[in-house]
Amino acid sequence: MFKQIALACALVVTTSFASWDLFPVLENHKGETRVGIEFYDQSETQSLHPYVGSRYTVLPNLELAATLPYLVELNSNDNGLGNPTAMVRYQFLENLNAFVDVTIPTTYGYYTNSAWAFFFGAQYSQKFGIVNLGSQLGMRIETQGKDKISPPLLLNGVIETAFEFGSPIIPLINVAATMEIGEYSYDGENYGDNHTGHGNVSPGAGATFVINQTFSIRALGRIAFGRHSGDDLPIGAFLRLNMFL
Repeated sequence: MFKQIALACALVVTTSFASWDLFPVLENHKGETRVGIEFYDQSETQSLHPYVGSRYTVLPNLELAATLPYLVELNSNDNGLGNPTAMVRYQFLENLNAFVDVTIPTTYGYYTNSAWAFFFGAQYSQKFGIVNLGSQLGMRIETQGKDKISPPLLLNGVIETAFEFGSPIIPLINVAATMEIGEYSYDGENYGDNHTGHGNVSPGAGATFVINQTFSIRALGRIAFGRHSGDDLPIGAFLRLNMFL
């Protein structure tokens, strides 16, 4: 039970795997590879999440992607591969995308479980002069795993603003929020209090450094506030290298 709540909270802080990004898909037959690392800290729990991912536009407006994380628990020996995520995004209008992400249960540990997770929704992006705005609204559904626990539905929203001044450094601000809908269930039966309305808000700030047309580096820091944050607020730090193909 407590692991499931912690995972719901971590989803606010670590949003890297909740869709590839918030902006239009790449041009046809263009791709990107990403290597990154995330640091998560709350109270006496610290972990590192290195990962690798790749995306490719297989048809006009249709993008396929996959990410594979590795989990390093800094307070114990519970380390290993995380559950991979397969992603599909389709750009059906100039500024609108639809997406579906599927997390595949291949491992079972403190930060992973044996449940399938489905995250789907829509994205809207628009450029206003130097301001590049991206946003997302989605719903996460998780099946019952080996522990027979199913968490509530998770409504997720993200908005990001990047300021493109024409320099190699692009500052950005990002706010993510989640809200639970429904109750926890065990073996198909609801139990405990209704969690509808419980959630967190996680503001973040950082920058992208454009090295050239092929490579860029992005750094971001986040902190979470809300129902499951506790006295020691969760924080996250993210660093990734992007290579466009």
